[in-house]
Parts: sequence; structure tokens; C-alpha cells
Amino acid sequence: MLGDKRTLTTTTQNHGAIDLKSLLLQAKDSFRNQQYQSAANDYLVALERLTPSSLSQTTEAKKKREFYRQVQSWLCDCYLQLNAPLKILEQLSPSAEYTSINSYYLRARAYVLLDKIPEAIGELIYCHGNDEQGYDLKWMESNLLLATLYIQQHDTQAGYTQLQFCQNTLTRWRSNGAIGIIHYLNSNLEIQYHLCQLHRMNKNIDAAIQALKNAYQLYLSVSSDELENDNNNVHPLLVSIISQLFLLLMEKREWSTAFTLLNDLSLFEKTAHACATSAQTKVLTMLLVYAKHSYESGNHPKAAEAFRISLSYMGAASRLENKSMIVFSLVFAANFYLLPESHNTEFALQYIQLAFKRLDSISPQEERDIIHLELLLLQLVALQYQGDADKSILCFNDLIALYSRVKLNSPQKCEALLRSTLTLFAQSKIGVFSDQINVLAHELEKYQLENLSLAILSSLTTSSSTIQDEAQDYSVSTLSISAEPICFSKGVVVATKEDAISPEPNTNLSFNKDSFRR
Repeated sequence: MLGDKRTLTTTTQNHGAIDLKSLLLQAKDSFRNQQYQSAANDYLVALERLTPSSLSQTTEAKKKREFYRQVQSWLCDCYLQLNAPLKILEQLSPSAEYTSINSYYLRARAYVLLDKIPEAIGELIYCHGNDEQGYDLKWMESNLLLATLYIQQHDTQAGYTQLQFCQNTLTRWRSNGAIGIIHYLNSNLEIQYHLCQLHRMNKNIDAAIQALKNAYQLYLSVSSDELENDNNNVHPLLVSIISQLFLLLMEKREWSTAFTLLNDLSLFEKTAHACATSAQTKVLTMLLVYAKHSYESGNHPKAAEAFRISLSYMGAASRLENKSMIVFSLVFAANFYLLPESHNTEFALQYIQLAFKRLDSISPQEERDIIHLELLLLQLVALQYQGDADKSILCFNDLIALYSRVKLNSPQKCEALLRSTLTLFAQSKIGVFSDQINVLAHELEKYQLENLSLAILSSLTTSSSTIQDEAQDYSVSTLSISAEPICFSKGVVVATKEDAISPEPNTNLSFNKDSFRR
């Protein structure tokens, strides 16, 4: 508390001349801009000015006490964001006159943060039990929290009863016109989401899918005008619902239904900043699977859009159960953005750097070296696009050093990588090495890669329209350059006409050897 007092004193000195209304508006702006500590400091100053008499029963005194409690709840909202549960409990002492639903709700949230679930349940039961107190959004929110805590405690029957009670109440409120469509939608999304969790706990996957479908259909039933009128204030839980439904449908092999969920990817872009941490891994997985499917289906614009949006969720990559999946996906994405029809060097380099940071998740060492080599090859192509000769030389030196080791263990994989890189060089139509070309050719020859050196030399000095003819003049028969698009397969390889794409999407999330070559 000493730290709080020092902060409070400083804040009081800084804002002594600000009137109460301006102070509260400033606090609200800070909270909206996610400056939670600044907002808390301002609310503390406001509370110091508002200290009411707890004895007077006049109308004016009661209004002051009510307003004091309101400001106090705003302060506690800040403490929730700051993960400071003890400060919430200190503000909302049960010995004081704090009887509002919101006070009990906030105390319950504090106990949840402290991992004291029975205490949190006790607060909510004491607050209202199952007795409806008329329409109150916080009342519904606290009842839903009670249901989720029952589920967390594996009391599925109590959880189900509570959710049904909330559903029936919500339906009655909507039919009576007590709540608007957005409030109805958001509360229903939460109910259906938790029903799905219950059904999954009971291993009833079909019922879980149906609950999520109900939620999604309800969202679709709300017109775009109504959503826009509410500034698209749709519950961030919606992205969790869609991503979980997508993955469950994939498990059930209901391909077409799963992919139709993602006709509009803009929703995931809008809600990335508000998406719950626990949902980010599902969204990331879904976007990567969808991007891969779109690419293999020839819908390259959709694949590019999915990859671009997936960048907003990359922070969740470390929490993926299959650590190697993200690296393979990043390599595929980098390769995709170096193709002429989807070229974006900036995106390619971003994916390459992200993959470099996660190389340690690949095992064994032999496999990690292959992916490392592949990334260096892709980086070299990207740097060639950028026209950065100095970085290209550094990248090339790293590539040769690694290649000399990897070639001994995996000669065939190395050949596939180098063949595909030739295609990228040929397609890039850019030469950036200028005076260094002879140096590069000499380095390649030192490592007995004469054919490759001649082919790269050609690609650096001619357009792609003549590269194949010149390569043939140098007898690069073992590296047969293909004009077909590249297709990632644990090492970028050139997809030939014999590589038939499967009529079913490849949903192997482990991205094993033939994951991108079906």
C-alpha cells in the first residue's frame, strides 16, 4: 500500500486543479487506451474527493454513496486489468456498505484471479442465487460467471442447470424488449460456448458442434446494419467459437462446412487485439490450415489474406501443442510470398525471421538443419528481390557453411531444396550481386556445386524467359528446373505435373513429410 500512497500523493499534486468531471473523463480515456495504471491513479484521486458520510440517510447522501460505489467499481475494473486482485478485495471490503451485484461480481473475479474458486462461487451465490432481480446486464454476467465456475470445478450438472437458467432468462428479456440485439447476441454466444465446453467434457462432440453452430447462426441472423450501429461491438468470444467449430468440423471431416465459416476473414482481423489468450492458438491454427487449403486449391488471394491476418496471432505460436507445426507453416508462408503471383518481399522476410526464432523447436538436429538451410535459401531470394547485395553475401556465406555439413547427411533433400531455389532465382528476374557474381561462382565451385553455380549465375544475369535454355547449355540435368509453382514439403520442392493435388484438403496439422505434396 505504500506504493499506492506515493502514487496517490503524486497524482493528487498533478491533478489538484482538475475538476472532478474532467478527472473522471480523463480516467475513462486512459482506460479506453489501455493505460490502466493512469486510469487507476485518477480514480483514486476522485475517490479521495468523493468520500461520503456513511451515516446520513438523506437522498443527497444516498446518491453520493451510490456514485462513490460506481467510481470504486471503475477503479476495480482497472485492477482487474492490472491483475491486482488483493487491491480489489481491499476496496470492496465485505464489512462496508457494498451490496450491489457489481461489488459481489468484482470480488468473485478477484477470487478467481487468486485461484480461490470456492470463495468466488460463494460470493456469487450470496449475491443473488437463482432469484432474478429484473433486467440487469451485470446480473446476467455474474450468473454466467457462476456457470463457468461450476464447469471449471467439473460440476457439470450445476453448470448445465445454471446455463439453462441464463438462457431462459435471456430469451424472456429479449421477447419483452428489455435488451437490444447486441446484448442478446453477446450473452447467447457465451452461453453456447460454455454449453460446448460441457458437451466436450461429456465426450459428446456432436452436441458440442451443434452448440457452436447455434451461436454462429445467431451471429449470422444479426444484420450488418445492426452490427455497425453498435460499432461492431460483438463479443470477442465469437472468434473462439468459429475457430473451435472449424477445428471440430475438421475432426469430423466435414470439410466444406468448415471452410464456409471463413468466407469473411475480416472478423479475425478486427478482433485480433481483443481475442482471449486461450483462443489465439485455435485461431492461429485455423488460419494456417485455411491458408494452406486455399493455396492448394488455387485461391491464392484468399491464402495471402489468411497468412497476413495470421501475423496478428503469431504471439500464440509458443503455446501450440505441436511446436514444429508453426515453423513448417512459416516456411510455407515465406515461400508463398516469394512466388510471382503472390509476391510480397516484406511479408516473406517477416515469416522467415519468425521461423528463425523458432528453429529450436524442430528435432532431431538433422531435420532442424534442413529447415535452417531452407530458410537461408528463401532469405537469399528475398534479399535478391530487395536488391541488398551486402546482406545477400552474408546470407550466402551462412548458407554455404551450413550446406557443407547438411549435404553429408541428407544429399537428396539438399538437392530438392537447391532445385526449388533455382526456380525462385529464375522467377525473380533480378540480379543484385553485380561484381560479386564471380566470387559467388567460385565459392559454389569450391563446394563441388559447379552446375548450381552456373545456373545461379545465369539467373542473376538473365531474365527468366531464357534461364532454362542457358541452364540446359550448362548440362544441369540433375537439377531440372521446372516452370511449375513451388509447393512446400518439409523443404521447398518444385511441384511437377505428376504431383496431383488431393481432392480432399490436407489437414495433417503436424505438417509431416508429404504434408504439402498431395
